[in-house]
Amino acid sequence: MPKLLIAALLALPCAAADLWHVSAVAYGGAMAADAASSWNKYELNPILQDRTGRFTGRGVAIKAAITGVVLIGEWMVLRRKPSLKKAVTVVNFGVAVPVAGVAVYNWSTR
Repeated sequence: MPKLLIAALLALPCAAADLWHVSAVAYGGAMAADAASSWNKYELNPILQDRTGRFTGRGVAIKAAITGVVLIGEWMVLRRKPSLKKAVTVVNFGVAVPVAGVAVYNWSTR
């Protein structure tokens, strides 16, 4: 599964799209991969745990809400301050890479 995710990210039409859009997809994809790889496993983050300490629908909803708020917030900021696009793009890729690494680690453990 991680190889499929990496192939999908590499296959993005980078030349045809704005790099910020690509970074937003990478960020969202990394968060989704992390959620998928964490499903029903013990969760270290107490905010994302259910009552039994596992990552379930509650954690997915919180993670999706946070991801949505971040991306919508970036879009709103970039509409008013397009000069920040490079910085926001770097931050998105900077967050996506370690989160994707966590997903790969999660898939390698039981």
